[in-house]
Amino acid sequence: MKKKISLMLAAVLALGLLAVPALAAEVPGSNGRLTASNESIGTTTYVSRDLEVNTTENTVYVYPVGTTFSWEDREETSEQFYMAPGDLVTMDNFYQPTGEEAGEVFVFDVLNFETQQTTLTYVMVGEVPEEPAPAGPATGTFTDVPDAAYYAQPVEWAVEQGITTGTGDGTTFSPDIYCTRGEIITFIWRASGSPEPTGPIPYVDVGPDYFYTDAAVWAYEQGMAREGMFDPDYSCTRAMAVEFLWKQAGSPETAVTTQFTDVAPDASYAQAVAWAVEQGITTGTSDTEFSPDESCTRGQIATFLWRALAQ
Repeated sequence: MKKKISLMLAAVLALGLLAVPALAAEVPGSNGRLTASNESIGTTTYVSRDLEVNTTENTVYVYPVGTTFSWEDREETSEQFYMAPGDLVTMDNFYQPTGEEAGEVFVFDVLNFETQQTTLTYVMVGEVPEEPAPAGPATGTFTDVPDAAYYAQPVEWAVEQGITTGTGDGTTFSPDIYCTRGEIITFIWRASGSPEPTGPIPYVDVGPDYFYTDAAVWAYEQGMAREGMFDPDYSCTRAMAVEFLWKQAGSPETAVTTQFTDVAPDASYAQAVAWAVEQGITTGTSDTEFSPDESCTRGQIATFLWRALAQ
């Protein structure tokens, strides 16, 4: 889910029509660049990935809902921050999270004026979440895949097929972490036999040496993606997932269903959704909703792949 800073909010602030609380706390690691109107109420952890097999646990500082963050731009550089997982948002003057955004992790790319080095600072707005209860013993390949989990069999299948080798040191799968576009296209490419692409890289945001490079180029050659931007680090939504799988299956003609109120008949992914339901890949998030913009976890993607390709 991509959110942009409200220009109206910036205009209101400039006109002095909205009171901004006095800045009270420096966000940890900010070196005076980023400040918050409230003190942190605690910390939690957030697991990020820069490659499929490289995960990092980061400390997240949690602030109360309604906290206003101020970004000081003394050098008039282009300031940005990231909303995990993967969405790039430009920060303009002030940012005040709403109740709807409570619980999301914001990743600030912070510049130290003295050293000119950047560091990432992780911020969450909302209550400190409780540790989730374990889902049961893990008896399969990965320590974080309980034997009774709905995605246990799909994950085991994906390992047997060489579609994934897990995350970190290979003992975990990270089923609850959002799956990126780079990861899902790599999974589909591997499930298709890892064919060698024949042409040049058609994207401006895909380098030659990433784990997903060949998969992304192959996807373009198969008509599964357009040239220009591939957005490999963006989280894969439910609409993107079924559209990738539908195209990989040859884009079979399927009557568009009116079952889901949040899937317009003329949406680019409407046929893909109808096909996915017809094939038993997904039944939607409710009887009347598909939630096309909802991000998918790695466990969900493994399950989609298993239902589409193994059954």
